[in-house]
Amino acid sequence: MLGQLKKEHFIVFGLMIALFFGAGVTYGKYLERTASPAVEITPAPGENLPGGQEEKAAEPAEVVVYVSGAVQNPGVFNLKEGSRVIDAVNLALPLPEADLNRINLAKKLKDQEQVIVPAQGGTGAGESGLQTGSSVSSSSNGEAGQLININTAGAAELDALPGIGPAKAEAIIQYREENGYFTSLEDIQNVSGIGAATFEKLKDRITI
Repeated sequence: MLGQLKKEHFIVFGLMIALFFGAGVTYGKYLERTASPAVEITPAPGENLPGGQEEKAAEPAEVVVYVSGAVQNPGVFNLKEGSRVIDAVNLALPLPEADLNRINLAKKLKDQEQVIVPAQGGTGAGESGLQTGSSVSSSSNGEAGQLININTAGAAELDALPGIGPAKAEAIIQYREENGYFTSLEDIQNVSGIGAATFEKLKDRITI
């Protein structure tokens, strides 16, 4: 009889433990469902970041160019890197007589470049480029006693130079359109077909 009672006590005690354990598991799942999700706080633009660091937007790169020639507002302009010649010309406001067909308006600008806008009826190729000064009196019309400016001379003026025929004259103009102005007399040797021998013939007749 006593053994039977002990057995029943153990059974009741086991059932109570099982009930308490089940209730605990159910309550834990309830807390998981009702708990608020974690919120990540992201600082707004311009607010201080942890450690005293402040978020700063990257500044876009710029190019500085000089626009002159047949424009209303010649001067120095700051443009975004990757801008084209047409962007600089529009800022300078081309005059009605400006001959934009003689400029490569699609060319990308380079820093410290000069864009010369030619007038209609003027001489010279009128492409954009980096121009350097010269203390020598120069001309693009081939007059006696004056030098030919290889940065602005047209095909006819270049053709008249010693050792330069029509084909090389066109090659010089094409080189200027693709690479900009010559920055030294020796640079003309970079043009296809013009070597040291040809340069010796014309170096005293040209300027930049």
